[in-house]
Parts: sequence; structure tokens; C-alpha cells
Amino acid sequence: MRHRTAGFRRALVALDGTARAERVVPWLRRLVVPGGEIHLLTVLAPARAPVLDGQRHGVDRIESSERLAALAALGTLAGRLRADGVRSTGHVRFGEPVRTILDTAGDVDVDVIALTTGEHRRWWWPSRDGVVECVLRRSRLPVLIAREDGQGGA
Repeated sequence: MRHRTAGFRRALVALDGTARAERVVPWLRRLVVPGGEIHLLTVLAPARAPVLDGQRHGVDRIESSERLAALAALGTLAGRLRADGVRSTGHVRFGEPVRTILDTAGDVDVDVIALTTGEHRRWWWPSRDGVVECVLRRSRLPVLIAREDGQGGA
């Protein structure tokens, strides 16, 4: 992979809904060029709803409620970024975290993916390697990783 000397124009931050996961944002903010854009992504587990007569009932209502809560949290962070002069957009998607992060990165055409290491919600650990390790291995884009303790990453 070629090393970049200039900043990134579009970035994706994968967040698990914890404040700890947001620790990568200040590091990434420094690497986004003026006029750049940061996309904030929260991936949620698909709703589990009771199955009656072969159909899942209440899935839309459950997912809608979860989506609204996640969007509210992303809106707060996006507002702080906008106040700092950075365009930002929040995305909430349901699915397997690694695939969803990589698919979203392609969908919104970003230059870099950013994540935070450390303990994440159980949903974010689909394999023994964890989401961060899997994204790092599978991504064709640069991946910025901030350590849980707030220090810079790889």
C-alpha cells in the first residue's frame, strides 16, 4: 500500500455506541483536509423478534427504536464536528459489523476507515480476532486505529 502524505478528504468512523469508541475522532479530525467530510457509522445487531406463524413480528418497530437512539447519539457527535467546521453525516445500519463497515466504506466512497481498539460491545466480536483486527486485514483502504487508552494507533 502506498503511504499518503496529504490528508484524507472523506473518512468513515465505525462506532459501537460507547463513548470509548469515539476516542479515534480527534486523531482523525487532524488528518481530514479542510472541506473534508467524516461519516459516522454505528452498526447494530438485527432485531430479534418473536416468530409467530412463521413470521417475525415487531422487527420494524424494534429496529426503528434502536435506529432512532443511535442516530441521536451520532447527531450529538456530528454536531460537535460541524461546530469545528467539519462536514459530518451519521449512518445506522443493521448487520454483521465487519461486512457492514467495509460495505459502508465503499458505499460512501471514503479514503480511510477509523476505529478504536479495546473492549467493545459483545455484538462487535463476531470472531475470536474481533472487528478491529478483521477490518484491518480485509480493508483495501488505510485503517486508522486509536488505542483504547487514547494514545495514537497504527
